[in-house]
Amino acid sequence: MEQNPSSGVIYLHILAGILVGSVMYQSKANDICPAYYHSKRKVAFFAPFTAAFLYGALVVQVTVIITYLLMRISVWDSLFLIGSGLSLFAALTLWPLLVQFGKGKTIAELRMQLNQSHAAIRSLKSSEAKLNSDLKGYQVELTRSHRHFRHVLKTFNMATFYCDLNHRFEWAHNFSFKSKDIIGKSVTEVISADTGKAVAQLMQNAIDDGQIHEGEFQIPVGDEMRSYVLQIAPRYNRDGAIIGSLCVSNDITEKAKWHQHLASMTLEVNHRARNLLAIVVALLGQLEKTATSNSQYKSALLTRVMSLAKSIDLITQDSWTASSLKKLIDSQIALVEPEYNERIKFDSADIRLKSKAIQNIGLAIHELATFSKSIGAFASDDGCVTVSWSIDQEKPEPSLTLTWQEQCPDGNAKQLPEGFGQKVLKRIAAQDLGGDSKLSYEPTGLQFQMVLPGKWLEMQDSANAKLVSESVGS
Repeated sequence: MEQNPSSGVIYLHILAGILVGSVMYQSKANDICPAYYHSKRKVAFFAPFTAAFLYGALVVQVTVIITYLLMRISVWDSLFLIGSGLSLFAALTLWPLLVQFGKGKTIAELRMQLNQSHAAIRSLKSSEAKLNSDLKGYQVELTRSHRHFRHVLKTFNMATFYCDLNHRFEWAHNFSFKSKDIIGKSVTEVISADTGKAVAQLMQNAIDDGQIHEGEFQIPVGDEMRSYVLQIAPRYNRDGAIIGSLCVSNDITEKAKWHQHLASMTLEVNHRARNLLAIVVALLGQLEKTATSNSQYKSALLTRVMSLAKSIDLITQDSWTASSLKKLIDSQIALVEPEYNERIKFDSADIRLKSKAIQNIGLAIHELATFSKSIGAFASDDGCVTVSWSIDQEKPEPSLTLTWQEQCPDGNAKQLPEGFGQKVLKRIAAQDLGGDSKLSYEPTGLQFQMVLPGKWLEMQDSANAKLVSESVGS
């Protein structure tokens, strides 16, 4: 016969199940559904209560089963007890849930909140579109600036390259070497030993002290030695750490050549100035001995100083390098009488002489033209002068022979009077250049011949060499 437990005992078991379920709810609901448990939204409170309900129901069922086994109640009583326990537990758990729902937001409030969320999303999308537009504009401006920067570097013949902490090339632009030949190589591998070490040391100094360093170097490029000014600065990453060096190189080869040429010209000008002063002093001394009056002294000095000035003008136009012999003769004769230029015949191709030779030959031509105007070939209407020159290359050192031959039609040739003019032609003009001169008188007129060393010929470029070649063949 089955033993029926009292109702009090049964309900005690049910209450015990409810209490155990509540404890489990408090301890386990957060683990099962933490998002809802911690949410501040009131409509989400149903999840923890549902978890508590399930825990409590499970405990009640276990309790009833244990009671059934221990007290051996009937199956129908067990089902009744289970139903009663679930109903009681449901009432206890659903009541707080209904209270929370009663405190929840209305549909209008939820709709307003939803509209606000949509408005916020639209605002975010509008901000994103503006940011994308600004980013595109910045990219276009960056590309334009980069193109302009490369153009500036190319225009001013500047090169830029990056090196790492070990002074190996990482990137190069407009450099004298091709990028594919230097990327990954160290500075000492690309540039000659001594210069490469000096450049590497400059890079290391910039890396060590974080300052910009500058130096001028001679770097061989192909078969040519070129001059560069390097400005080297440390290169940083986004975190501000030094990761290598940034180098800007400016090719100053032509500028260095010009400075060297300018220094040479300055020395040449100083030397020529001293020579001019020496010539003027000699003129003053010689004219003082030969002049018979102050007016004659003044006139003779003035014409010879003007002759020197003409030669200096010609030399200056050619940057104190070399000048045309034909232009020199034309300018000196025009100084005496411009129309006499039509009565000069040239039998040789033009050649170029160095500045000192131009200066001294100019003095000689001036004396010859002055003589021809007074009592020589130019004194008669039909008289003329033939000027020729030749280059003798059969001797160990080539020499230049310049000849002035007058042709007087009446056959009444006059001799150059003793005085300063003869001294210039016989001694000053040729001897100062290391040469020799000869003054003779033919039946047709005066003949002057000057022989100069070949060192006064300018043969550094192909055009002058061609002129000399034509002179030799004449």
